[in-house]
Amino acid sequence: MALAVVMGGTERCSVGSEDDDITASLGIGITLEGGVASTNLDCKPVPDFGDCAIWALITLGSQTDCIPAVLPLWSSGVSSVFWNLILANGNLDTGTCLIGGTILVQDPGTSIIIT
Repeated sequence: MALAVVMGGTERCSVGSEDDDITASLGIGITLEGGVASTNLDCKPVPDFGDCAIWALITLGSQTDCIPAVLPLWSSGVSSVFWNLILANGNLDTGTCLIGGTILVQDPGTSIIIT
């Protein structure tokens, strides 16, 4: 089982140093526990996760901003819940950074169970 993800929750890159707020950029108009529901397509805009451990290794410390190069959608762990015909985001979903990190939901911002 997964928890619904809403704007106001937090996410983190596995090689970044900081959490960032989840953004529900599509504005689908569904509110859950006071937060706008996030969908599988809400990978943009990409936040800044502080310092990137991979960039620090590649550039010997000169370039360390963790601004992921992400695929245009989340890899979904929830395959049967849709918000206005768009696949819902669950707290088990991940985003893949092409540099090498994985974006994970730290706090979904809600306690609503979706399956």
